Amino acid sequence: MEKNKFNLLLRSWTKDPSLIGFWAVTTEGEKMIKVHLTDFYHMIKTMWFEHREVFPNKGTYKMIRRNLIRTIALTLNETPFRWRFIPDELCKEILHKLYQRWIPIRNLNGDFKTLLFYKASKIGFHNRFAKRPCFVNNKLNVVFSEDQAVGIAHFMQNKHVEILFLRPIAVHDNEISMSKAKKIILEWNKNNFPKLFAHLPSFATCCLANIFLGSENQNVDALISDCYASCSKGRAFENIILNRNGFPMEKSDCLKAKKVFVSIVTDIENFKKLNPSFSPIPFISDYINQWE
Repeated sequence: MEKNKFNLLLRSWTKDPSLIGFWAVTTEGEKMIKVHLTDFYHMIKTMWFEHREVFPNKGTYKMIRRNLIRTIALTLNETPFRWRFIPDELCKEILHKLYQRWIPIRNLNGDFKTLLFYKASKIGFHNRFAKRPCFVNNKLNVVFSEDQAVGIAHFMQNKHVEILFLRPIAVHDNEISMSKAKKIILEWNKNNFPKLFAHLPSFATCCLANIFLGSENQNVDALISDCYASCSKGRAFENIILNRNGFPMEKSDCLKAKKVFVSIVTDIENFKKLNPSFSPIPFISDYINQWE
């Protein structure tokens, strides 16, 4: 976007901030947010210095910036294949706006919020991530050593536990189709945990595993990567492919994955029977989204 064009938009937005939302659904607005986000975010970060004459005071500038960050977050919320392009610094700023209640938490889906944590953690955003991962062994007993762990448990607000197994159950040099991956999971389910339901891991749990167990070296593949996962979309789910960094890919980018990871789901009461003295309070869960 040209500097003069952005200046004119800022002038209109300072008079009526609601116009930001209307602009975001125009062809130009969607393109700036979804395609040219890095450049657009740079313009937002520098607008106080580049267009100071537009703002009557610092308070107006802060109001416009908050509205722009909120609009970007709400626009990208339902577009998983664009998430990998969100600058890490912008993820951190969106999280700060969530903490400050400028973005209503109920308006962002769980997978997107976890993605924000994942990317922000890459630039040292750990101050609100005090809870530790819950490791389990092959009997689903809680263990406190990563060396003994075969899975990581994610406690959900619907009183269910998703346990993601940290090693792929299948790896192929030739890519695996979605239908083949589901057959592999079905067979694994019968042979390992026939009384529990096995499925593709959720994107949120994949993110949490990569945050706590992945390498900070961006040249190294994420722990849970190049595989199929499921992502929430409203009340439904859609199957996605994660790239080598653990981010969702657009269907046109990659038709098939090379690894199959698996999760099993049980309810919290069954999990407690296996771990009688267990309390989920110290561990990562959906409750990380209930801010301090």
